[in-house]
Amino acid sequence: MLSARDAAAARQEISEVLCRYAVYVDDGEFDRLETLFAGDATFDISPDPKIVPLPATGRRKIREVLEGRYDVVSKVDQRRHLITNLVIDELGEDEAVTRCFLTVLSVPKSGGPVELRGTGVYRDRLRRIDGSWLIAERRLVLDALGT
Repeated sequence: MLSARDAAAARQEISEVLCRYAVYVDDGEFDRLETLFAGDATFDISPDPKIVPLPATGRRKIREVLEGRYDVVSKVDQRRHLITNLVIDELGEDEAVTRCFLTVLSVPKSGGPVELRGTGVYRDRLRRIDGSWLIAERRLVLDALGT
């Protein structure tokens, strides 16, 4: 069982990992993004929006899938993945289960208003590996999806 101090530190570290994910995806920092995942991690979206090949297994494959999507959308707009309402449902010494809301906004490079591109809930399982919290499973359950 984690002490109160260790639990607080773990919660902060987990929050940082999930926020870094959004920043790295939006800024195209895929070398850094890859380091947030366990080697055998899985990534999936349901219902499958048919915009990337899913499910993706392994940190390298997850990177390829997300980088491929970035290469398509970054030509026409700047996306921002907003991660909010993070809840850590389970927290152990080496494993955590979380959920948080996702809102995806975009600003067209040609100008125009901010557009809502999608909403959903990330359901994640993280593992502490060699002292670092890493995403072991990331599943996005979509509420709505634009183009």
